Amino acid sequence: EQQRTQALVSAKVKEIETEDHLKQLAERERGRFSSELKKQQQEIADLTDKISSLQASIFKGNEQMDKFKLQMNWNQEELEQWALAARQKEEDNLALLKYTKADEAKMKELNLQLEKVLSAVTAKQAELEAEITETQAKQIELDKTADDFRALHQQRRELVGQWEQAVQAMQQRREL
Repeated sequence: EQQRTQALVSAKVKEIETEDHLKQLAERERGRFSSELKKQQQEIADLTDKISSLQASIFKGNEQMDKFKLQMNWNQEELEQWALAARQKEEDNLALLKYTKADEAKMKELNLQLEKVLSAVTAKQAELEAEITETQAKQIELDKTADDFRALHQQRRELVGQWEQAVQAMQQRREL
C-alpha cells in the first residue's frame, strides 16, 4: 500500500510538474501573443495614420481638381471651336504630309535627271578632252608642216635666186 501511495504521490508530483510546465508554456505563449498583439496594434495605428494621411491627400487632390475644373470651365461652344481648330490642324498636317511626299518624289526624279545629266556632262568632257588632245596634236603637226613648207619655200627662193643669177651670168657672157 505504501508503494501504491508512493506511486500515487509520484504520479501526483509528475502531474503537478506537467501542469507547471504547461503553465510555463502557456505563460510564454501568452507573452508571445501579447507581444504580437502589441505589434499588430502598432501596425493598425500606423496603417490608420497612413489612411488618414491618404484621405487628407485625396481630399486635397479633389479640392485641387475642383479648382482646376472651375478654371477650365469651357462652355460647349469653346470646346467645339477647339475641336474644329484641331481638325483643321490635322487636315493641314495631312496636306503638308501629302505635299512633302510629292516634293520628295519630285526631288528623287530631279536627282535622277541630275545624275544622268552629270554623267552625260562627264562623258562630253571626256570627249572634249580627247578632241582637245587630238586638235593639239594636229596643230603641232600643222605647225611642223608649215615650218617644213617655209623651209622648202626658202630653199625654192634660194634656188630661184641662184637660177636667176645663173641666167644673168649666162646673159652677160652672151653679151660679152
